[in-house]
Amino acid sequence: MQNAFVARDSDEMLLVLKTWGASAPPRLERRGRQKELERFCLRLLLLHQCQNGLLDFPVTIQESENPDFVLNCDGHKTGVEVVEASDPNEQAEWTAREKRSFGSVRPILREIDLMDPGRMSKFRALVEKTILSKSKKCSSGVDELLIYANTDWDDFEDLEWKTSALAGCRQLGRQFSKIWILSGGDVFTISS
Repeated sequence: MQNAFVARDSDEMLLVLKTWGASAPPRLERRGRQKELERFCLRLLLLHQCQNGLLDFPVTIQESENPDFVLNCDGHKTGVEVVEASDPNEQAEWTAREKRSFGSVRPILREIDLMDPGRMSKFRALVEKTILSKSKKCSSGVDELLIYANTDWDDFEDLEWKTSALAGCRQLGRQFSKIWILSGGDVFTISS
């Protein structure tokens, strides 16, 4: 395990987070750069926690593999595992579109059917599958799960829609003390 950084208070944390994990590698350049993507996700969680008084200081952030990160606050360690919730077919389509338009100055447009009545159930099923998968694979050092939703199913939806879609999902991952969700610009926990 190696130390990523130490923050003595929220001001220092916010200062460090201006640069640490500030960007994720582009889709076509992610191979071999998973830790950068994980840092980007943890940064969003840490910003949320810091801005909402959910962190104890001083805190040391350590990078590892399983769990991906360990937060050490006054001797209390919290292992955080970062995982993507995505549909492989949707991801393959996005990657193919990006490859076809590589070098083009025109933006890539995605079509999203906002009236699809199955969007909420698809979003829920995707997150449930991710929780169940990680419940089986994580080491005992993983205390919290950080799921980033990488799908169009929750795009353009507000926090109430997202929490409603995921109501009860917490039961699936009872061994985790918290399950955090990154969805669009939202960071939230799911409850039982």
